[in-house]
Amino acid sequence: MQERDQKILHLFKANDVWYEYGWTADGNLEVDVSDGDWKHDHLFLEYFMRNAGYEQVEVRHYDPPTGGDWYSAVHVFKAPAAA
Repeated sequence: MQERDQKILHLFKANDVWYEYGWTADGNLEVDVSDGDWKHDHLFLEYFMRNAGYEQVEVRHYDPPTGGDWYSAVHVFKAPAAA
């Protein structure tokens, strides 16, 4: 397992989250939050990733609107220079 994956897995474990993730060709981290609550999933992900030095550069919503306070989205983060 690559060092960058180990860092993400450690970060996710420390924050008790287990989202699917992957890396883009240009080195950005994509995190899939499926049917996540806006506050407890999406906002929390943005918060702890920012505190770890990752900059959110894009959010791509998918699936139809739920009519509730949850939705599905892929969050794209630029890794810190040292990551």
